Amino acid sequence: MRKFKTEQKMQEVKTLEYIQCDLCKRKAINDDWQAKDFPIEGGFQVNDVTVEFREGKVYPEGGHGTTLSVDICPDCFKEKLLLWLRGQGVVIKDKLIVWLKEQGVQVTEEDWDHP
Repeated sequence: MRKFKTEQKMQEVKTLEYIQCDLCKRKAINDDWQAKDFPIEGGFQVNDVTVEFREGKVYPEGGHGTTLSVDICPDCFKEKLLLWLRGQGVVIKDKLIVWLKEQGVQVTEEDWDHP
Protein backbone atom coordinates (compact mmCIF):
# COMPACT_ATOMS: atom_id res chain seq x y z
CA MET A 1 0.00 0.00 0.00
CA ARG A 2 1.17 3.48 -0.81
CA LYS A 3 0.05 6.46 1.13
CA PHE A 4 0.65 9.95 -0.17
CA LYS A 5 0.59 13.23 1.65
CA THR A 6 0.04 16.63 0.15
CA GLU A 7 2.74 19.25 0.64
CA GLN A 8 2.67 22.86 -0.37
CA LYS A 9 5.87 24.18 -1.87
CA MET A 10 6.44 27.85 -2.52
CA GLN A 11 8.26 28.43 -5.76
CA GLU A 12 9.04 31.72 -7.42
CA VAL A 13 8.40 31.63 -11.16
CA LYS A 14 9.29 34.35 -13.64
CA THR A 15 6.56 34.86 -16.28
CA LEU A 16 6.22 37.39 -19.05
CA GLU A 17 3.77 40.12 -18.04
CA TYR A 18 3.98 42.22 -21.21
CA ILE A 19 6.23 43.40 -24.03
CA GLN A 20 6.51 47.13 -24.60
CA CYS A 21 7.34 48.60 -28.00
CA ASP A 22 10.62 50.51 -27.76
CA LEU A 23 9.30 53.15 -30.19
CA CYS A 24 5.67 53.93 -29.34
CA LYS A 25 5.55 52.34 -25.85
CA ARG A 26 2.43 50.29 -26.74
CA LYS A 27 2.15 47.16 -24.60
CA ALA A 28 1.49 43.61 -25.73
CA ILE A 29 -0.17 41.57 -23.01
CA ASN A 30 1.93 38.43 -22.56
CA ASP A 31 3.30 38.19 -26.11
CA ASP A 32 0.05 39.06 -27.96
CA TRP A 33 0.04 42.35 -29.87
CA GLN A 34 -3.77 42.06 -30.13
CA ALA A 35 -4.12 42.69 -33.83
CA LYS A 36 -6.52 45.47 -34.65
CA ASP A 37 -6.50 44.61 -38.36
CA PHE A 38 -8.26 41.63 -39.89
CA PRO A 39 -10.29 40.14 -37.02
CA ILE A 40 -10.74 36.41 -37.56
CA GLU A 41 -13.75 34.46 -36.29
CA GLY A 42 -12.83 31.03 -34.97
CA GLY A 43 -9.13 31.52 -35.69
CA PHE A 44 -6.02 33.13 -34.38
CA GLN A 45 -4.30 36.26 -35.63
CA VAL A 46 -0.55 35.89 -36.01
CA ASN A 47 1.26 39.12 -35.20
CA ASP A 48 4.89 38.55 -34.37
CA VAL A 49 7.89 40.83 -34.90
CA THR A 50 11.51 39.83 -34.32
CA VAL A 51 14.30 42.34 -34.89
CA GLU A 52 17.55 40.77 -33.78
CA PHE A 53 21.25 40.62 -34.65
CA ARG A 54 23.37 37.72 -33.42
CA GLU A 55 27.11 37.22 -33.69
CA GLY A 56 29.59 34.90 -32.08
CA LYS A 57 32.11 32.15 -32.47
CA VAL A 58 31.30 28.45 -32.55
CA TYR A 59 33.81 25.66 -32.10
CA PRO A 60 33.28 21.89 -31.91
CA GLU A 61 33.50 22.03 -28.10
CA GLY A 62 31.26 25.09 -27.65
CA GLY A 63 31.15 28.80 -28.32
CA HIS A 64 29.97 32.22 -27.26
CA GLY A 65 28.21 35.22 -28.69
CA THR A 66 25.99 38.21 -28.22
CA THR A 67 22.53 39.24 -29.32
CA LEU A 68 21.29 42.77 -30.03
CA SER A 69 17.51 43.10 -30.15
CA VAL A 70 14.67 45.60 -29.96
CA ASP A 71 11.02 45.09 -29.05
CA ILE A 72 8.85 46.68 -31.71
CA CYS A 73 5.12 46.40 -32.31
CA PRO A 74 3.73 45.35 -35.71
CA ASP A 75 2.46 48.88 -36.44
CA CYS A 76 5.86 50.52 -35.80
CA PHE A 77 7.57 47.78 -37.79
CA LYS A 78 5.34 48.41 -40.82
CA GLU A 79 4.89 52.19 -40.51
CA LYS A 80 8.31 53.28 -39.21
CA LEU A 81 11.05 50.68 -39.66
CA LEU A 82 10.01 49.47 -43.13
CA LEU A 83 9.45 53.07 -44.24
CA TRP A 84 12.97 53.99 -43.09
CA LEU A 85 14.49 50.92 -44.77
CA ARG A 86 12.73 51.74 -48.06
CA GLY A 87 14.14 55.27 -47.77
CA GLN A 88 17.60 53.69 -47.59
CA GLY A 89 16.94 51.86 -50.87
CA VAL A 90 16.10 48.46 -49.39
CA VAL A 91 13.67 46.29 -51.37
CA ILE A 92 11.33 44.62 -48.87
CA LYS A 93 10.56 40.95 -49.49
CA ASP A 94 7.12 39.53 -48.71
CA LYS A 95 6.71 35.82 -48.09
CA LEU A 96 3.31 34.18 -48.41
CA ILE A 97 2.95 31.15 -46.14
CA VAL A 98 -0.04 28.80 -46.13
CA TRP A 99 -0.60 26.16 -43.46
CA LEU A 100 -3.00 23.22 -43.52
CA LYS A 101 -4.49 22.42 -40.13
CA GLU A 102 -4.98 18.70 -40.80
CA GLN A 103 -1.33 18.00 -41.55
CA GLY A 104 0.11 20.76 -39.38
CA VAL A 105 2.69 21.53 -42.03
CA GLN A 106 3.59 24.49 -44.15
CA VAL A 107 2.53 23.66 -47.70
CA THR A 108 3.55 26.63 -49.78
CA GLU A 109 5.93 29.52 -49.63
CA GLU A 110 6.40 32.23 -52.22
CA ASP A 111 8.67 35.27 -52.24
CA TRP A 112 7.98 38.47 -54.08
CA ASP A 113 9.32 41.99 -54.00
CA HIS A 114 7.18 44.52 -52.18
CA PRO A 115 7.25 48.01 -53.73
